[in-house]
Amino acid sequence: MEYIDLHMHSLFSDGTDSPDELVRRAKEAGLSMIALTDHNTLDGIMDFREACRRHGMTGIGGIELSTGWEEAVPPAAADGSQAAGLKPGFPDKEPPEIHILGYFPEDADLSAESFAPLRKVVEDYHLLKLRHNEAIVQRIADAAPGADLVSVAGFHAFARTQSDSGNYNRVHIARYLVQTGAASSVDDAFGRFIGKDCPYYVSKRNVTMQEAIAAIHAARGTAVVAHVGEYHFDRERLRAFFDDSMAWGIDGYELLHPHNTPETAREILAFAERFRRTTGRVLLLTAGSDYHGRNKKNRHGLPWHPDYAWD
Repeated sequence: MEYIDLHMHSLFSDGTDSPDELVRRAKEAGLSMIALTDHNTLDGIMDFREACRRHGMTGIGGIELSTGWEEAVPPAAADGSQAAGLKPGFPDKEPPEIHILGYFPEDADLSAESFAPLRKVVEDYHLLKLRHNEAIVQRIADAAPGADLVSVAGFHAFARTQSDSGNYNRVHIARYLVQTGAASSVDDAFGRFIGKDCPYYVSKRNVTMQEAIAAIHAARGTAVVAHVGEYHFDRERLRAFFDDSMAWGIDGYELLHPHNTPETAREILAFAERFRRTTGRVLLLTAGSDYHGRNKKNRHGLPWHPDYAWD
């Protein structure tokens, strides 16, 4: 029996393994096909391809894009205003964040013009993320008790001591709050300042699912919705999500994932079968461990033995 793992991360995003380490460990785990799907970056793919050649592995270069399901959110106020005290561009209500996996042909030239839309989506994501981080830090600096030493400039200076990637998130903000003394720990920072239910959190906007899917297709890629179970949609909402994602051209769904319950997987299978009967199209159903090295407990090639798996 051959095993695949089409959802793994390296140190080019938030994993801890280099592409070479990731490939070598995947081979040792008995996998026959793997994919690198770093968050919102293509930077590790060339190293990954070379490592696959070196270790005799079949590898697929990919990406995991953070997107928003915009149709699930009411439109902004007619006058263009947003939540009180925020700059225009931040939504009153945050759309559900959906991750889209993109898989590209082995011969795909990442510098080609066909990848320009995808590079633009990645650039837009990082700009939106930068502005979101700054808005949260500024809100804390303006209003949070005990945050006298917090500033946007201070956050950027601190973040650069943690990584020179520029790819910073709320974990970096939490560590900065600990460093300034505003929070006693990362958990405290999330609990009092930057958790989504906290008064200093700012609702964010992402690139849309439509933009991400179209950009992946422009690069001759295949677009798959990642870890459907992580979105915690009830049955009615899940079916609405399926309908929207299919209307925008999605190619498939991640069926086997550590956070997909058997119930979610059965819903995916049932939808895929209805879609096949109705349209004649077969959806791609994938399996991935969401491996992050030491940053998550997920293991390479999670054994695919739930009651909805197959050989």
